[in-house]
Amino acid sequence: MKQYGKTCVKTYEVPIGLDFETISLKTLPINKTPLYGFIGEEDSGKNSYVCYLLDYLIENRQEAPLKLYLADETEGYMSKYSQNAEMSIQSMDDLMSAFSEIHETLAKRYALYQKKELDLTKEPLLLLVINSKNMLKSASSDKSKAEMYKDIIGKYRDMKVSILCTDVDNVPILFTAGELLKNLKDTKSVMFFDDVKNMKFIEISSLVAKEYKKPIEYSDAYIFSGDRLNKLRTIHKKN
Repeated sequence: MKQYGKTCVKTYEVPIGLDFETISLKTLPINKTPLYGFIGEEDSGKNSYVCYLLDYLIENRQEAPLKLYLADETEGYMSKYSQNAEMSIQSMDDLMSAFSEIHETLAKRYALYQKKELDLTKEPLLLLVINSKNMLKSASSDKSKAEMYKDIIGKYRDMKVSILCTDVDNVPILFTAGELLKNLKDTKSVMFFDDVKNMKFIEISSLVAKEYKKPIEYSDAYIFSGDRLNKLRTIHKKN
């Protein structure tokens, strides 16, 4: 596993776990994942997995440059990462400032890259971690920022940016929901740390739910590969 990690660190490709069906290693290319969400209760293994992912990126930031923006309203498990953050965000005003700063940086990168005046491999990954259900919901529903969100996760998606929503609320997403939450649902870009029958954020057919009816264990999770559901034994750190 360590050897594999060394070969992939420069591409920000994080090993995330073993596929139960194929016993193959699954990875998450953070620099090619503009938006991703994590769903699960505190005792599900979600938090320890998020710690593993952030530790992996922070520990390897010499070879894979990283600029971390951390949005967290609590003083919980995520607070230990504030010292590694470019910006520690505890209010909606701060979060909007972070989005604006990221959008401005990406716009400059994009303009230079189009003129072939930028070596993107030398630029740091802009990583925004939103560890708050309320902040994610409020930010997503801000219609005045909708175009900015579309740029970040659309037009500028290849400019080394990623938004990780580490505390997504497991509730049905309505058509009127904001840009970020709708995109998470539509692209199925989530990792779900619970039994399939409990998934509300994305509709799961009864046929698929029946196939995965066995309860999962601590740190097990489900991800989507296209429309296909994959069960994983995730890599994680014990808190």
